[in-house]
Amino acid sequence: TGQAGTIGCAAAGIFLEKGASVILCGSGPETEAAARALAEQFPEGKVSGVRTDLSHYAEVEECMDQIREEFGGIDILVNYAGLSPEEADGI
Repeated sequence: TGQAGTIGCAAAGIFLEKGASVILCGSGPETEAAARALAEQFPEGKVSGVRTDLSHYAEVEECMDQIREEFGGIDILVNYAGLSPEEADGI
């Protein structure tokens, strides 16, 4: 999450260069845009974007279901998101 910024996209790009599949999760429309841009930059790679608000547990569960279906699971997780206890919804 938090991947749509400069640091997140750069990190995703490094993983794609090394042959990893990448899924970007974020709460805004920039998530899909970042995934499309990375897919164009790395046409041999597998990259997907999922809009997910980490402050809502149900959305996190839906995101994980999609990751399992599309990628089989997670081998490496890079987290750029942070939540305060006041923002979290049952997490």
